Amino acid sequence: MENKFRNVYCGEVNAKMEGKEIRLAGWIDTVRNLGGLVFITLRDESGIVQLISKEVEMYSKLNREATVTMTGKVLLS
Repeated sequence: MENKFRNVYCGEVNAKMEGKEIRLAGWIDTVRNLGGLVFITLRDESGIVQLISKEVEMYSKLNREATVTMTGKVLLS
């Protein structure tokens, strides 16, 4: 169900979405700063997604359990 906060749930993200821009909403589970990259685990009622960004400073003040809306491109490793 698409709304202003999300157009897909974490549990619905799959390989068919690779390369597409999506918008997720949920709770921050973990934030790990590895120098040049920040890894964020985002969860909602349907599942968990790992987000990766080079914008380390922008995400440095995120706390566990903060609610966020994130937009980005799906990339598979």
